[in-house]
Amino acid sequence: MTSIRTIAIEYRPGEVRAAAIDAKGDVIEFRVERTHDRSLVGGIYLGRVLAVRDEVGAAFVDIGVERDAFLNLHRIKKNGDRRQDSLGTEIVEGAAILVRVDRDTQSDKGARLTTKVEPLDIPDNLKCPSIVFEPPNLAVRAVRDWSGPDTTRVIVDDARVAADVRAHILGDVPKIVVLHNGQSFDEMGIADVFDAQLSPVVKLPNGGMIIIETTSAMTTIDVNVGQGMEGNAERSGLQINMEAVEAIARALRLRNIGGLIAVDFLKMSAKSDNEKIVSALREALADDPAQADTSKMSGFGIVEIARRQISASIPETFMQTQLMPSPFTQALEALNDIRKRRGTSATITGSHDVIAALKGPLKDAKKALESELGFLIQLETSPESGNVKYTVT
Repeated sequence: MTSIRTIAIEYRPGEVRAAAIDAKGDVIEFRVERTHDRSLVGGIYLGRVLAVRDEVGAAFVDIGVERDAFLNLHRIKKNGDRRQDSLGTEIVEGAAILVRVDRDTQSDKGARLTTKVEPLDIPDNLKCPSIVFEPPNLAVRAVRDWSGPDTTRVIVDDARVAADVRAHILGDVPKIVVLHNGQSFDEMGIADVFDAQLSPVVKLPNGGMIIIETTSAMTTIDVNVGQGMEGNAERSGLQINMEAVEAIARALRLRNIGGLIAVDFLKMSAKSDNEKIVSALREALADDPAQADTSKMSGFGIVEIARRQISASIPETFMQTQLMPSPFTQALEALNDIRKRRGTSATITGSHDVIAALKGPLKDAKKALESELGFLIQLETSPESGNVKYTVT
């Protein structure tokens, strides 16, 4: 398994980004979390069972968030005819049960729950549903999940984030280096690598490319031949497909893409070549912590990958439609650029959706930045739907 040498955590107004970097300086994984849309993973809740559906082996639980959560009953051992949570409470409709979130809400799916919870002191008067233990933030999760015997340092560009990591990580913590000027991704030279994950196109070494498109149902990856490929067509197809295998395994982890993924490889007539590609793909994904499973190649050259999804992918977080940044992305980019430029006053001019985001879900991020800079950021709505404009003086 690839060892992680450095963890870089970058604070931005309303957003935190994290990167795992190996000994060669290459990024192997990115994660992003926005303060208005915090991950629920790791949070412990006292939830109310709304329905038990034995025919599908599931219970639906209200944990106090917008969408009802999902509890897989097949994972819970029975005590006779009873299924019980960690406190011994029977899982029946109307019961209050203790659960932990192990996967975030995704498009039309509620958060996934487990009843494997360490013993906790629950007040007798605690309302149901209620949160019992707050989920850790991204910085804490990144250091906890990525730190290993080879991890030597954590680069952080915000003292508050560094203090939070120190307060919540037990045991040995790699050396935390706090930057006082600049941002972590710029310091590590990986800002461009992150930005590249927002493009659907990944170029291959010898002219080919893969095109990654994410929808609410699945992700598709199309392998394309490059211009002017020379030599035998079968040999070129095998070569590009082999290059695509490495690029796909890397992109899935960098972009945090999970769920069902369909890969359309270049057609190859030799069955042995198809088997080589599938074997190479399985090997490339072997040390993926998200535990990706790979199918055989179909007669149409399609290979399916099922990769465990814990939280939203980078394309889902940043892009509203293909190549179109969402209003939240545009608004947060404007706030971060204003933070970099400093000055004594600033005005953001954007579409109705961008300004609505800054006045609504992102108002706390805007307020925090205003407190940091010492002045109010003015907002103006533009009838145009183009890029956000802002002035700093």
